[in-house]
Amino acid sequence: MLAYCGVTESPSFLGVGLVTMALRGRWVPIPKVARTAAAVDAIVLEEIAERRRTGSRPDDCLTMFLELNEQEDEPHDDAFLARSMRGLMLAGYAATAVTLGWLADYLVHQPDALAALEESVDRGEDGYLDAVVAEALRLRPALPVTGRRAQRAFNLNGLLVPPGAYIVIAITALHQRADLHPDPLAFRPERFLGSRPETHTWLPFGGGVHRCLGDELALFEARVLLRTLLQHRRLSAVDARPGGRASRTHPLLVPAGGAPVVLSARDRTGQSAPPNG
Repeated sequence: MLAYCGVTESPSFLGVGLVTMALRGRWVPIPKVARTAAAVDAIVLEEIAERRRTGSRPDDCLTMFLELNEQEDEPHDDAFLARSMRGLMLAGYAATAVTLGWLADYLVHQPDALAALEESVDRGEDGYLDAVVAEALRLRPALPVTGRRAQRAFNLNGLLVPPGAYIVIAITALHQRADLHPDPLAFRPERFLGSRPETHTWLPFGGGVHRCLGDELALFEARVLLRTLLQHRRLSAVDARPGGRASRTHPLLVPAGGAPVVLSARDRTGQSAPPNG
């Protein structure tokens, strides 16, 4: 899985994605992607076969996926299930990892926001925690764009869109509109306190009927992991550089340099112990 992720997170993969858009959705094969994907699928196929052979039903995502497939009028074959599980694993890993990286990157360079978050976590309150996650996703969604392909011609605010045309929605540009989000480039979690982000102005998971199916899971994971981290560690910056710088060579919108931070253990009174490296 790490080899597959390494290929799909490379600059060359980003380049192929751009070429694919130019070719109206026709995917350009990448041999290394195909090889590493096949290796991941083979592991999942072995697990599926083993469960069918032994009747084992662990309480996990794969079991749920198999059971749902068995309930279909026309169940998919195992090769389809393996490919789908690979996509689920990659999407789940990538979105959560990228979001946590940005959370750490912004918080260590925003001491007031970090202090307010630590205090709210210590009180057992999630309101500010949810606002911090929403604000990080507004400024740095894992995917800065989303798109749709027109099935038929339609009028878009006076522009005739022909069938087959691709429409790309710039999520980051929408999130940085000052009329929708005042002081849009600033990290201000307070803008989301007491209210959920608006459906049509906050799109880190896309929108409409094709909105990401894992959006609530990704938000839940980010909330639980960040809360748990702050209950046991203090975060601080490695250097004085400003946060929020994005890599220009990664397929996803990730922090430049990997968002390094210093972790310090917290004692039972909530104070910081010496940094552990």
